[in-house]
Amino acid sequence: ALRRTVDWWAKKEMLDASLAGETSWEEIAPWGRLIESLEARANPPGPGAEGWEGLLGRLDEGVRRRASESMEGLGLDPARGSWAHGIVSRLRKIDQKYHQVIPGDGYHRRLDREGLLRSEVGTEALLRAALEAPRGTRARGRSSFVRRHAGRRGAAATWGSCVLERPRGRSVLPLADPFDEAVDRAERFA
Repeated sequence: ALRRTVDWWAKKEMLDASLAGETSWEEIAPWGRLIESLEARANPPGPGAEGWEGLLGRLDEGVRRRASESMEGLGLDPARGSWAHGIVSRLRKIDQKYHQVIPGDGYHRRLDREGLLRSEVGTEALLRAALEAPRGTRARGRSSFVRRHAGRRGAAATWGSCVLERPRGRSVLPLADPFDEAVDRAERFA
């Protein structure tokens, strides 16, 4: 439990430093939830490198209208969408870089190398974890889907679902239960 606390604290410090003087968690959190929701409804789904305007361009008119209503209801200024999208993207990069195991040199690995974290697993276990999803979790099904559809246009995976965009519409494989491996369903999902 202590390791998780230390690990979380180190990452939180990095994320806080990224926000310092620019915004607060209270201000950016509603934007983050909105952006993630819109990315899930975009065509194709998922984050893109195109920024706020590009994200809006990947939405159908009904979703854009609901997004505008949501912004108004949350008190979010639509003119700050590009600003918020940039911050959310930066926070995601830090989060991803922190947990990067292979290839490369993630922030966690740097902190560990400097003796600032205590590791309870060896390098071999870390490498195996990077290549093999843990048993008894939805990550197994997601991993199966990603291997099967790697490089396929319109294929996307999130924490809670796998999505295929097809000419006849979007197909979604829900992965709601974190303890359901869903490997069989993921392999049949084509």
